[in-house]
Amino acid sequence: MKINKVLSFLFISVTTAMVMAGCGKDDPIIPGASQPQLTISAPSSSSASAVANGTVAFNVLAESNIVSNSDLSSFTVSRKNVDGSTTALETVTIPNASQKTYGYTKSLEVGGALGDVIFTFSVTDKKGETATLAYTVTVGGAINNYQATLLGDDLSPIPSFYDAINNVRLIQAAAKAAQTSVDILFYYGASNGATLAAPSNSEAGLVYNNASTGLQSYTVRNATAFKEVTLTADAFNAISVDTEITKLVQGAVASDAKQLAVGKAYAFKTASSTGRASKNGIFRVTVLTGTSSTESTITFDVKIQQ
Repeated sequence: MKINKVLSFLFISVTTAMVMAGCGKDDPIIPGASQPQLTISAPSSSSASAVANGTVAFNVLAESNIVSNSDLSSFTVSRKNVDGSTTALETVTIPNASQKTYGYTKSLEVGGALGDVIFTFSVTDKKGETATLAYTVTVGGAINNYQATLLGDDLSPIPSFYDAINNVRLIQAAAKAAQTSVDILFYYGASNGATLAAPSNSEAGLVYNNASTGLQSYTVRNATAFKEVTLTADAFNAISVDTEITKLVQGAVASDAKQLAVGKAYAFKTASSTGRASKNGIFRVTVLTGTSSTESTITFDVKIQQ
């Protein structure tokens, strides 16, 4: 009986020692397990765009870790620039009243260089744990937005020719007089369907072949290039800077956009001519009427570099 008591005492002593050792100050810390939390609620999308030298409004929430419950101590903001350098934007000592939950709301400058910049937000608590969150902003040049551009085919009295840079519609006779500024024309072909084409397109030349004002009479037939892209209405509407369009237009070589339907989108690149620089643009079809044997029209929205 005494032996059993001694063994029981030894077991309890060893167990107690193990528990006390497990509660010591030198316990290993699992990386990340005690980090505070960061959440970006604005901008609401996964990435944003801004015009060069513009700003982006941020709303960032920092919260102490629910396990460690450690108070927050500091909050920092930096920007990685297009050239790879880093600019420290702000360091905040978190006030006592906000040491469990700290909200950061501010419009931050994106800089003047075109390309992607990365904003980094960091929060550190009083135990030295840090959480970091990065957000990419595409910086670009300003664009023009032209909505509900309406063109008619060769059977329609509605203008068929379009100066995309200046958002000017032209009837056939006026188009010849302004041929250096004509970027796009519309026709509805028996096999090609609803088509937006460059003045240089050979099939368009078969449609607009009037002896005096047809495309064959032009001395300049601008070679606008097209490329089909997939964009929802929301994605199209969200485009706000020219760098987004430039990415989409890369590889554009087609001289027309055929078989158009409502919802279809194309990036395009206008030709350069005397006194008129090439521009990158994008359009999305919103309305189509008619057929190849009747008067037809097309309505589309346009975004193009300024």
